[in-house]
Amino acid sequence: MQQDQTTARVRPLRGQILFSLFKCIVLISFPLFPVSVFAAIAHDTPSQTALHISAGGTQTVSLTVAASAETLLCGTYEGDTGTDNMNMTYNGASMTLATTSVYQSSGDRSDIFYKINPSSGANNLIVNGSNGMRGACQAYSGTNQSTAIDVMQMSSNANAASVTLTKTTTVANDWAFGVGFSNTGGLTAGTNATLVTVINGAQSSDFDNSGSPTAFATAGSNSIGLTGSGGSFFNANVVFFQPAAAAPASSPIKVPDFLGSLCWNGWCW
Repeated sequence: MQQDQTTARVRPLRGQILFSLFKCIVLISFPLFPVSVFAAIAHDTPSQTALHISAGGTQTVSLTVAASAETLLCGTYEGDTGTDNMNMTYNGASMTLATTSVYQSSGDRSDIFYKINPSSGANNLIVNGSNGMRGACQAYSGTNQSTAIDVMQMSSNANAASVTLTKTTTVANDWAFGVGFSNTGGLTAGTNATLVTVINGAQSSDFDNSGSPTAFATAGSNSIGLTGSGGSFFNANVVFFQPAAAAPASSPIKVPDFLGSLCWNGWCW
C-alpha cells in the first residue's frame, strides 16, 4: 500500500519534470522575437484652421496645436501656377513639403506639408504663395516620429465625378491626410474619407479618415476618395502616415496553454 502511495506522488512530479524539459527544448529551438505593438493615432481637433489668400502673397494665421500633438499636417490648393514656390513655417520653423499634385493643363496644384513635434499652444503659421491659395491644417497624436510619412499618392482627373487614391501601406493602422479640389464645387467625402475643413463653397477641403479610424487596420492596398458634382476636374493628393510603435509590454503575454507563459517584457519564444 505504501509503495502505491509513493508511486502516486512520484508520477505528477515526473510529469512536471518532463514538461519542464519540453519547455527547455522549445526555448533552445526557437530564438527570441520581439512583439510589435502600435499606438493608436488620434486627431487633435482644436488645431483646425482655414487658410485663404485671394492673390499671391503672404498670409499669417494663429494656429493652436495641442500639447499631445506629434505631427502637424497642412494641405493647400493653389490656382494657375506652373511653379512650386509655396512654402510655410510654423512658429518660425520650416515645414517639409511631402508631396505635390499638378493639374497639367492649368498648372493648378495641391501640396501637403508636415512638421514633426510642432510647438504647442497658439503660434503663427506663415504661408507664402504666388497665386490664390486655400488650405487647412490638422494635428495628430500617436504618430511615428522617425518615419513620419509611410506612402503618398497624387491624382488629377479631368471631367470626373470622383477620385480615389490607392496606395500600398507598409504597416497596420496607418491614417491618411489629404487635400482635394473640384472646380465645380460640391465636394463630398468618398471611400473612407471625412471632410475636415470645407472651404469656399465646397470647392476644396482637407480630409482624413477620422470618421473611420480603423479603415487602414491592415497593411496592404488601401484607398480613400472624394466625390464632386460631376463634369469637373479633381486635383488631389494624400499621405498615409504611420502610428508610433508602443513600448514593450511589462507583463507576461499569454501564449497557447499547452506551452504555458513563454513571453516576458515584450519578448517571446
